[in-house]
Amino acid sequence: MAANSETASHNSLERIASASLSQPRQVPIAQKAIAVPQSSRSSPSIRQWPNQTRHTLPDGFEVQTLESNQDSSRWSYRSEHFDFVSDAALPDEAVEEFASLFELTHLYCSRLPFELQRFQKGKNHRAGRLKVRLMEDYSNYLREGGTPESGGIYLTEPDLILIPFEGIGLRKEDGTYQLDSTRTNQTLMHEATHMMMRGPLLKDGWFVEGAAEYVATIPKKTNTLHVDSHLDAIKSYVCDYGYQDRGGHNLGPEIEFVSLQTLMECDYPTFQEIPNGYPYALLLFHYFAHADGEADGQRLRDYAKALNQGAENGTARKILLAGRDYRTLEKLLTNSWEKDGISLTFRN
Repeated sequence: MAANSETASHNSLERIASASLSQPRQVPIAQKAIAVPQSSRSSPSIRQWPNQTRHTLPDGFEVQTLESNQDSSRWSYRSEHFDFVSDAALPDEAVEEFASLFELTHLYCSRLPFELQRFQKGKNHRAGRLKVRLMEDYSNYLREGGTPESGGIYLTEPDLILIPFEGIGLRKEDGTYQLDSTRTNQTLMHEATHMMMRGPLLKDGWFVEGAAEYVATIPKKTNTLHVDSHLDAIKSYVCDYGYQDRGGHNLGPEIEFVSLQTLMECDYPTFQEIPNGYPYALLLFHYFAHADGEADGQRLRDYAKALNQGAENGTARKILLAGRDYRTLEKLLTNSWEKDGISLTFRN
C-alpha cells in the first residue's frame, strides 16, 4: 500500500504499507483457520531474470545483539545489511527468522534485472545500513507513520520500515514474546521489496505492489527461497488460503478481473481503491516476467529501464503494450493463466 504523508502522489510514494493487512477498501487476506519503443532482444550484457531454482544465504549467517537495555526499552540487532531496533526483548529464533527474511529479500532483489538504485554505485546510491523498527505498541506504530489495519509500512523518507508486533505473529506468553509459527511473514518480504526498489520504479501501483507480492510469495524454508515452488505458491495465495494455509486471497480458480487499462493506467491512490488489486497486480507482474513475448521478461526489464531513465509512466507503459491494445493483452494474459488452471474474465 502506498500513500503520501500529505496527499498520495502518482510519481512519488511517501509511504508503502503491506498488502497483507491493507486499507479497509482492499479485500482482506483470508485466513483458513481464522512511437512505441520496440523491446530489444537479450544480449550477454543485459541482466537476465534470476534462473536459480533456490537462493540461499551464505554459510555462517548470523544476527548480532548490539544493545539490550531494559531501562530505555531498546533492543537492537544487526545482520549483514540490516539494523533492527525493537521496543521489547525478542527470542533469538524470532530475530533470526525476521533477519533471514529481510536478508533473503535483499539477496533476491539484488539479482533482479531492474538495475535497482539500491544496488547501484553513484550519485543516487543510498549508502549505509538498512533500518527496521519492530514496535510493541500498535498505537506507537500508528503515531510514527503506520496506517490503520496494516501489518507493516515502508517510509521512503527516512528510508525506514516499521513493523508492529501483532502484524507479524509475535505474541506474549508468560512474560516473553514468542513467534507464532503458523503465521505467514510475507509482510516482511513485501515491505523489504519496497525498500529495495526505492527510486524511480515506485510509480505505477500495479508494478509497485505486483513486484512486492511476487517476491513475498516465494516460499522460504530455513535460509533458502525455493523459486521452484513459486508458481504453485502464487496460485495458492491468489486462489486459496496460501502456502501451507498461512493466508491467501481465496478468490477461487475463476477470477473476475478489472480491465487491464484501468489496472495499468490508474494512479496509485486509484489502484488502492481497486478490490483485489494486489492479486491482480501479482498475476500481471508474473505474466510480464515469465510469459509475455519470448517468456524472458524482456519487456518488463525495458519498462523498468525506461522508468530508471526518467520516462513518464505512459511512455514506459507503451513498451509493455508493444503496439498491442488492452483487449489483446487481456486475451494473452487469460490464455497464459488458463494453462496453469486459473480462468480470467474481464470487466470492460
